[in-house]
Amino acid sequence: MTLAALTWPEAVVVVAGIVGFALVLSVLVWSIFRTAQTAIRSEGRHREESA
Repeated sequence: MTLAALTWPEAVVVVAGIVGFALVLSVLVWSIFRTAQTAIRSEGRHREESA
């Protein structure tokens, strides 16, 4: 299925789905990296307090 073969309303729906999926995926990746960053910071503080 290519976008050129679709009517424009169908193509808009397909493109909106792709954009929505990309948005959800980017938020998921962002949250994973932020969680890891927070964990690394808190572990560094924990080590400083223990020393």
